Amino acid sequence: MEKNMLRRHEMQRALNRNWRLTLVRRCIMVLFAVAVAACASARASATDANRQAPGLGDPIEGAARRLARSFKSIECWRTERYSREAWSVLLRSAREVQLTREEVVLRAMEIAMSDGVRPVGDPSTKGLLLNRVVFDLTERSNTIRPLLHPSWGRTENADGTVNLAWPISFRSDEPRLLGPCRGYDGRYSPADEHAALLRRYPFRDLAPFLRRMAPGRT
Repeated sequence: MEKNMLRRHEMQRALNRNWRLTLVRRCIMVLFAVAVAACASARASATDANRQAPGLGDPIEGAARRLARSFKSIECWRTERYSREAWSVLLRSAREVQLTREEVVLRAMEIAMSDGVRPVGDPSTKGLLLNRVVFDLTERSNTIRPLLHPSWGRTENADGTVNLAWPISFRSDEPRLLGPCRGYDGRYSPADEHAALLRRYPFRDLAPFLRRMAPGRT
């Protein structure tokens, strides 16, 4: 009798242990399922956020937007007067462009030109000036102007040659504008022009001009 009671007692204890182990396993499985669902939800939220915010998580888009913001500080071309501070900003931006990957620069120019905020003057002139500072364009060319921009005005020199860097001259110690902006005919895309120039002309050595036009120097 006692042996039967002991056997039943041991069986009951074994059943209790098994029940507790089963309960623990079920709890672990539930927690695991909850964790998996939470991770899936987080990934879905991140995907939706990327769709709603173009460029988020895209290194090229992010770098392009930062570069485009720096273009805002470039002064538009309106008259032949361009301050030393304006030249310094333009030169620094040009150097930054030279150190940046092509696809980032082209995207930044597209973003800058599509910005809804319009400063005083034509914002496309920023791209015009920037491309002429970035690239080492000859100021006395005997060929027909091979650039993609429309007519911005007279670009010929007195000797009949063409200034490809017009409206800028770098023949003195400091860059200078050769005249005021009188508008242009046609469509001008700084990004398209930059891509074309990149395949035909080297970068301009900006170090001497950056030293001479540094803020505080006279």
